[in-house]
Amino acid sequence: MTPAYARAFPDPAQWRALSPATHVGSRKHPPTFIAYSRTAGRASASRAFAERLQATGTEVTLFDGSAYSHMSINRNFGDEGDALTGAVMIFLKAALG
Repeated sequence: MTPAYARAFPDPAQWRALSPATHVGSRKHPPTFIAYSRTAGRASASRAFAERLQATGTEVTLFDGSAYSHMSINRNFGDEGDALTGAVMIFLKAALG
């Protein structure tokens, strides 16, 4: 199965430059919310990205979306009672306070 990003960006030489993880550097970033689905590799990639940001002093909220497929994490977002939506709202209220 071809990953979605490979269909959108078929030139593998672009992948590194397009990845947010490439641009973390050493400076602190604004508070960041990261959510992942149960798709293979997403949890470990998201944790690694969160750790790189945290190493710069960035406040990171990591949402365990292992109960979601890639489609349901998008489809359910905004629905009343959706756990991800609730977590995002808490994050936004804290970040924008």
